[in-house]
Amino acid sequence: MSAPLPAYRVLPPERGYEWLVQGFRLFQRQPMLWIVMVLVWGFLAVVVMFVPVVSIASPLLMPLMLAGLMVGSAHLAHGRPMEFGHLFTGFHKPIPLLMAGLPLVLTQIVIGLLLAGVLLTFLGGWLFSSDFQLLLAGKRDIVEVLYEIGFASLYTLLMTTLVGTLLYMVVWFGLCLAPALIILGRLEPGVAVKASFRAVFANWLPWTIYGIASLLLVLLSLLTLGLGLLVLYPVTFASFYAAYRDIFPELPEYLES
Repeated sequence: MSAPLPAYRVLPPERGYEWLVQGFRLFQRQPMLWIVMVLVWGFLAVVVMFVPVVSIASPLLMPLMLAGLMVGSAHLAHGRPMEFGHLFTGFHKPIPLLMAGLPLVLTQIVIGLLLAGVLLTFLGGWLFSSDFQLLLAGKRDIVEVLYEIGFASLYTLLMTTLVGTLLYMVVWFGLCLAPALIILGRLEPGVAVKASFRAVFANWLPWTIYGIASLLLVLLSLLTLGLGLLVLYPVTFASFYAAYRDIFPELPEYLES
C-alpha cells in the first residue's frame, strides 16, 4: 500500500506574485553566493548536454541541483547561512531525486519521437504525392519544389516543437516541488512526484500569475542586456521554496541531510 499524500493548500491567485517577492527576499540575504551557485548549475547543465549519450539524461540534473538550492533556501528562511556546498546536497542520496527526474527524461524522449514521427510522416507522404511524380517526370521545377517542401517542413517542425515545448514545461512545473518534498520533506520519490503534480495543478491560478509575472521579469531583464537574469534566475529558484512552504505548510522540514 502506497504512502498517503501530504496535505496541501489551494491558494488564491495573488500568491503566485508573493512567491517571487519572497524569493527576492531570500536572494537579498546572500546575493553573490546565489549568483555563483546558479552559474555553476548552468555550467554543469551545458557540459552534460554536450556529452554524447549522457545528454539524453540531462534532465536528471534538475532535481539533483534544485534539491540543493531548496536546502540552501530553507537554511536562509530559518535564519541560517546558506553555503556553497548546499548546491550538491542532492548528490549525497541521489537515487530518490534521480527517480523523480525520470518523467522529464521520458517526456524528452516522447517529444523527440513525436518530432521524428511527424517529419517522417510528412516526407513519406510527399514522396508518394503527385508533386514528386511530376518532379521525376521533369514537369516541375526542382527549385520551386524544394522551396515548397522547405516551407512546409519548417512550419510543421515549428508547430510540433511548440507543442513539445509546452508539454515539457507542463511536466517541468508539475515536478518543480518534488525535489523539496524529497530532500526537505523526506517523502518517497513516487509520493513526492504525485504530490507535486497534484499540488501544482490544484494551484493552477497562482502558478499562472507566477508565470505571467516571471515572463514580464524576463522581458525586463532583456533590457539590461541579460544581466538582470543573474538576479532573476536565483530569485526564481528561491521562489520555488517559497511556493513549497506556502502550499505544504504542515509538512515537517528536515534541514540536515
